[in-house]
This record gives sequence, structure tokens and C-alpha cells, in this order.
Amino acid sequence: MHPAGEPAYAGFEESHLSMLLIRQTLLYLPAQLLGPLCQFAAAVGWTHYLAPADYGVLAYIMAAQDLTLILSLQWWSMFTARFVRRLELSGSWEDFRQTDFAIVLAATLVQVMIAVLVLEWTNMLNPSLLCATALFFVTRGALVHYGERARATERILVYSITQMASAVVGSLLTFPVLLYVSTRPEALVWCLAVPQAIALIVVARMLGVPTRIFRVDRDLIASALRYGMPLLLSWLCGWICVNGIRFVVERWEDLAAVGLVSVGWGLGIRLASVVSMLGASAGLPRAILHFESGDVDAAHAQVSNAGVLLVGLLAPAAAGVFMVAPQFTDVFVSENFRAVTYLVLPIAMLTAVIRSIRSHFLDQVTVLHERTMVILAINVVDVVSGMVGCIAGMALGGLYWAVLGSLLGAVPSLCLSVVSARHFGLRLPVKEILRILLAVGAMVGGMRLLPPLSGVGGLAALILTGGVVYGLAMSALFFREIRASAASRSSVSSAKGAATPLS
Repeated sequence: MHPAGEPAYAGFEESHLSMLLIRQTLLYLPAQLLGPLCQFAAAVGWTHYLAPADYGVLAYIMAAQDLTLILSLQWWSMFTARFVRRLELSGSWEDFRQTDFAIVLAATLVQVMIAVLVLEWTNMLNPSLLCATALFFVTRGALVHYGERARATERILVYSITQMASAVVGSLLTFPVLLYVSTRPEALVWCLAVPQAIALIVVARMLGVPTRIFRVDRDLIASALRYGMPLLLSWLCGWICVNGIRFVVERWEDLAAVGLVSVGWGLGIRLASVVSMLGASAGLPRAILHFESGDVDAAHAQVSNAGVLLVGLLAPAAAGVFMVAPQFTDVFVSENFRAVTYLVLPIAMLTAVIRSIRSHFLDQVTVLHERTMVILAINVVDVVSGMVGCIAGMALGGLYWAVLGSLLGAVPSLCLSVVSARHFGLRLPVKEILRILLAVGAMVGGMRLLPPLSGVGGLAALILTGGVVYGLAMSALFFREIRASAASRSSVSSAKGAATPLS
């Protein structure tokens, strides 16, 4: 029997939504996994070729690119991702296309100016690095924007190209260049920028980006600014939370210390980002589709299901990093960076996991309801508490305590996001998350039963053991949901078969 007021087909609908979410997630998987894995491998591999100071310069350029995107295009990209389906069905689609192209062109001015400022800040303002950095910023900004536009309309091939151009081709290209050409930072930036420029040309043709501007829709820009400016400020707060530690470290230490802390910090942030996008890439577009059609309950259910998937990926990843960080660092990270990476990597991973759960799950329901000022308020709390924790930790105990302070500073905003999500009617999947945590506990217990291991073989054994135990535990704890999903798939297949005319 179903509870009073709950339709008899509610379980079927829920499992069907879950099945569609998993299917879409698998379609996004190559772009979300292959590209970031190559970036992850490159970030580790560069430690064997670059001095800490040069790694620090590269870390500043990568951080500045994120800031460039926020200040130039992020407000418009978020508006596009939220409303592009509505614009496609309206009579203003051509105006949007032309306005979109005009904004992308205008953003290049901001991107080039920030490139100059960053290189002046790091005392690396030479013509080759300036040209490479400017090209990297401009092409990356446009690709990220067009990638969000493609993801919102579920054009998976276009989205995959935007994600993998620099991440796969560029990252792989850096290694022969480092071996045979140069170990200077500008060589690596050129390797990342050129594939992006080629990919941008391909993506622009696939999306039908216009080559001329006849009219710019000022009303559309005004609407985008009203919606997107709070999100821009929110992303700026997020950027400070992620990259502020580098400025704090440089204030107390020097650029070499920035390079040392950036390895573990960057790897933790990047790994959490990879796992987050695996679980979040398909969820929001489907939720927006339901919300725009007027089915708020289905939109909330999509967000909730995506949240379970996200936590189910992030929780074991965070626990796994704590378990394998020493072995991973010994095997892959250069000796110059190991001592700091031992300490920083696990804490950085957990910090990023907390912020990913907030931004890719809890805050999504607020995005659906277009209450972007609420997201801004939560992010202001995050940046204040995060930076206070980081500065206090650095002043009291050095690099490790600065990272630990950043972790503690991320907790208050997570609590506020939980309250906000419940206020807007999201059902928090508490029981499902508790089961996931039980499975993670079983995984950690299984990994601890292994004898002390070292080297590549020991690392592989730890990861394999954790993965197998976690998979078995999840299968047992979510047996009913797996069976319901299989029944849903069977029912859909039967319905399709019954509707097919006989030859």
C-alpha cells in the first residue's frame, strides 16, 4: 500500500527519473572523465619538470583564468544555461544568437586585460607568455560558455569537444614539449591554448554562431544582468575560497611556497571537480526541463536524485583519498613537493567535496526558483568564514593549518544551503545518504584490513579493494532501488514493444 495522497505510480516515476538520469550521466561520461583525468595526470607530471617557482606561476595563470571567466562571461553563461530552452521556443532566438556573439566578443577585452595584470603581478610579463596567456584566456572563456549552452540543450557531442580540447589534447601535448623543447611556463600555456583555439572554431560552426552582429537585444542583456549578477558575485566568492589560500601563502612565505601548496590543493580541488561533474552534468538540464513545463515536483525529484548520485560518488572518493594519499604521493609526485602534498591533499579534497555538494546539489533548487540573491548570501558567508579560517590557520600554524582552516570555514555555508533547500521544498534524501555513508564505512574497513602496501601495486590493490567493497555494500544497501529501476526499465521496454505495429 502507498501512503495516503501518494499516487500508486510514484515509485515507478521515481525509478524512471533515476534511470533517465543515469543514462544521461553515462552519455556525458567521456567528456567528464577523460578530460579531467588528463588534467589530473598533467598536474602531477609537471611536478617532475618544473621548479616550485615556475609551478607557482602556472598555478597563478590557471587561477586567473577562472577569475577571468567569472568577470567576463559567467553571468551570461548562467543565464543562458537556465533560459536557453525558453529562448529557443520564443520568437527572440535570432536576437539571442546575435546578442550572445556580441557578449562573447566584448568579453575578450576583459580577458586580455586580466592576462596583462596577472603577468605583471608575477613579474613574468614577456611577449611570448603574454600572447599565450591571452589566447588561453579568450579561447577557454568562449569554450566554457558554449559548453554550458550545449549542455543546457543536451548537445552532448558539442559539450564533449569543449571539455576535451585543452584537457586531453593540450595536456598530452605538454609532455613532449617539456621533454624536447622547453620547461618554461609559456611553453605549457601555448600547448593548452592552441588546441582550444582550433576547438572553438569547430564548436562555433556546430552551434551556428553568427559571424556578424546586426542587433543587440538590450532588454535581454538587462534580464541576464538581473539574474546573473548575483551569480557572478557568488562565483567570485567561490573563486576567492578556492584561490585565496595562494595569496595568503605568498603573503606569509613566497612564490615557491605557493607552488608547493598548489600541488596538493590543486589536485584535491580538481579531483572533487571531476567527480562532481560526473554526477552533476545531466541533472540540472533535466530538472530545468521539468520545471519549465510546470512539473515542479518532478524537477525537485530530479535534483534530489542527482544529489544522491553526487554524494554516492563524492563520499567514497573523499574517503579513498584519505586512505591512499601517502601511497599516491610517493608514487606520482616529485620528491620536492611530497612533504607538503602529504598534508594538503586529503584536507583539500574534503574541502572541495563540501563545496561541491552545496553548489551542485543543494543550491540547484534555488537556481530553479530563480532566487539567486539567496545563493549570493550563502556564498558571502562562505568566503568570509573560509578566508578567516585560512588566515587564522596560516598565522597560527603554517601551511597545514591554513588548509585546515579553509575546511572548517566551508561548514557554515553548507548548513545554510541545507536550510535554503528545505525552504524551497527540496526533499533531502537523508536515508539514502546515510546508507551511502554506511557503504563508505565498509569500504574504509575493507581497505584497513589490507597489510601495509607501497608502490604502484600497493596503490592499485588499495583502490581495487575499496572499489569492490563499496560496490558490494551499495548493491546490498540499495537492493530495492536497483530492483525498482530494473522493473521500470522492463515496463518501459514492454510498453514500447506493445506500441510497435506488427509487420
